[in-house]
Amino acid sequence: MFPLAFSAGPNNLMCASCGAAYGFRRTLPLILGINTIIALYSVLAGTGIGELFIHTPWLMQYFRIAGCIYILWLAYSFFRAGIQRNNPVSVQSAGYFTGVVVSALNPKLILALILMYSQFFNPSGKLVPQIIVLTTAVVLLSASAHVVWTMAGNFLSLLLRNERWQKIQYFFFGCMSVVVAVWLVRS
Repeated sequence: MFPLAFSAGPNNLMCASCGAAYGFRRTLPLILGINTIIALYSVLAGTGIGELFIHTPWLMQYFRIAGCIYILWLAYSFFRAGIQRNNPVSVQSAGYFTGVVVSALNPKLILALILMYSQFFNPSGKLVPQIIVLTTAVVLLSASAHVVWTMAGNFLSLLLRNERWQKIQYFFFGCMSVVVAVWLVRS
């Protein structure tokens, strides 16, 4: 699960973008929202709800399209912030709800959790302890990845502090958000 948790995906790219745009502390609610959904989906996958997504591909497609629309709205917010003439650029930070939505509509997350349970779940073992252990492990791993990506984005922004670089930075984050949205639809 380590490569999946630390690879570039919608949640990690959003953490990097928000870490750079808003700073580490203001991105913590986003990280909490993302990991709330990871924990919830892990419990659901462990109890067998993951089978629903396997047998209803239209539902997975709905998640992809809804996620794409929401992330395109976030991209628009970055682009709009980058063209504002007043300095400093004022943008409300992405909060808990944004983390919940981005994570809930992330098909990579759903598939990764189903994969995790298919690899590590022991059908002859007790259900609840296995779900607790696997959910705890995946949330700790994911939260670690989100913190690393957020700190990397924040570090990048510290190098680029003048107004011109901030505008370029917001444009770049808008483009990254568009890439994430396209990724959601194509995955």
